[in-house]
Amino acid sequence: DLSEFSITDSGAINGYTGDEKSIIVPDTINGITPTAVASGAFNSTDIRAVVLPESVTKLNSNAFNQAMSLTSITAPGVEDIGIFAFYYCTSLTDVDMPNVKVVRRSGFEGCRKLQSVNFNETVEEFYGSVFKGTAFTYAYFPNVYNFQDTFADTPLVAADLPLMYWASGAFSNCYSLEWLYAPELEELGGGAFENCTSLTSITIPDSVISIGERAFEDCTSLTSIKIAASNEKYLI
Repeated sequence: DLSEFSITDSGAINGYTGDEKSIIVPDTINGITPTAVASGAFNSTDIRAVVLPESVTKLNSNAFNQAMSLTSITAPGVEDIGIFAFYYCTSLTDVDMPNVKVVRRSGFEGCRKLQSVNFNETVEEFYGSVFKGTAFTYAYFPNVYNFQDTFADTPLVAADLPLMYWASGAFSNCYSLEWLYAPELEELGGGAFENCTSLTSITIPDSVISIGERAFEDCTSLTSIKIAASNEKYLI
């Protein structure tokens, strides 16, 4: 029932009053094409699954914040995910957003059942703590450069991040991390690998120009740090 959805004149969906727990947002609401989900529109609601039309390109801040029953989100047109959009959606397991370009701070933080997302290779920018406290075990984001607290407090085992050049706290408390591919890495910020207790060896590529404080603090299994022969800054 279209009357169960509310929308602003600018096209932001800002509420749902129906009883259905799995909802498909229509292509038009009150004659208006939806283009965004408003801030807090589904905050702390008990919806379980949402399908958005392709016309929706932005999820504003707190859009689904602490919607703890939400298990699935399908949003084929979304390009921009706002801060805390899915913060502590603790049941979320399925994210299908193949056109996402940017995920802002803590977009999926605390989604403790979330193991992966379908962003294809369109995503280019992560702000801080995007997947902190999720259930990721493997990460592949080939076009993202900056990683700040991105995978902190996750069971991440391996990560393939070919364009990553800056990492600050990105893998802190990743107790299971064993493998990382990041050939373009330039700056290891503070606490980058702090408490990565399963990490046994690491290679510092020639691109690295800065290693911050506590970068390898409490990496209790780390026995080998290899430095590329062409790295003039850190090669002893």
